[in-house]
Amino acid sequence: MTVCRTGSLRGFALAAAFAFLASGTRAEQADAALLSHLPSAKHGLREALEAVLAEGAEPISAKLEFEEGRLWLSVYGAKEGLHKCAEKNELFELKGDATAEHWQPQREIFSDREHLTRASAQLTLMQTTNLTLEAALTHAALPGKSVVYSAIPSLKDGKTAIVIEALVNGKPVQILVDETTK
Repeated sequence: MTVCRTGSLRGFALAAAFAFLASGTRAEQADAALLSHLPSAKHGLREALEAVLAEGAEPISAKLEFEEGRLWLSVYGAKEGLHKCAEKNELFELKGDATAEHWQPQREIFSDREHLTRASAQLTLMQTTNLTLEAALTHAALPGKSVVYSAIPSLKDGKTAIVIEALVNGKPVQILVDETTK
């Protein structure tokens, strides 16, 4: 029995390792597809942030993403701003074709667990900092020809930081911006 269980555990561990490697490969392929389509974007993160602010809401994350063979511009927002907790707030997404002549996002109010969980975490992180997504984009001050494709709050070293991802001179870079960034 011990041999079988050990063998089974080894087999399980090996299968899990292959699954992990395969998921990394899929993620890398998705990243490569996104990066290759970024030059076709006609709309960027600042436009998305402005759209949420124009609704009187607070943007809590923004990104360009490649899904279903299209490049999308997506921004999450909190209708009641940062002064209300997630369960007393309307968490939503504005998402539209980033390559269209005019960005015409569709608005989706989150009701599913996956989006509510992600948006709630992002709202909570943005509530713990004085930094805004707009300020983080300004602080990132990217050189050369660059396309910022993601601004997402994250917990780094015990404090909230905005992870800015950009394609700079053809290479992906990641910049962490927090309240101490000058």
